[in-house]
Amino acid sequence: MGRLEEAQEIQKKDPAKAEAIYKEMISKPPGMNDAELRDYELALVALGGIYRDARLVLEIRMVGLRGGR
Repeated sequence: MGRLEEAQEIQKKDPAKAEAIYKEMISKPPGMNDAELRDYELALVALGGIYRDARLVLEIRMVGLRGGR
């Protein structure tokens, strides 16, 4: 199992660990072959999804703190 598959598998259960794996994957430029470029792009998109989901959770919490207003 590669790093991308590992991160995808744990993303729902442990988004922080998946985030760390994705960050590691994008910390260096991708190689020039198609598979490396694809994995790099997928890691970027997945990391964006984690950040999007985390922001939604934060917004939901803020609504709760304001009493639903």
